Amino acid sequence: MKELLYIIIPTIVSAVVGYFVGLRKENVDLCGERLDALEKSIGVYNTIIDDMSKKIEGLTKEIKQLETKIKELVAENKHLKKYNEL
Repeated sequence: MKELLYIIIPTIVSAVVGYFVGLRKENVDLCGERLDALEKSIGVYNTIIDDMSKKIEGLTKEIKQLETKIKELVAENKHLKKYNEL
């Protein structure tokens, strides 16, 4: 009977320890996978943000050019109105 306990107790202890170590390793692996997925998502969002920033820059330049053109046309229109009044 003692011999049986010498075999069973270490087996049970090693099984329990192995279970908890395996559970911890599985949790660490799962966290690592989540971090990898998060890094990929951040990379995608950074690409989108950079692209949108470039588009906004281009549109801002275009708006400034159009505002300048409008000011020129308003000035020309005023000049033509004064010329027609004479």
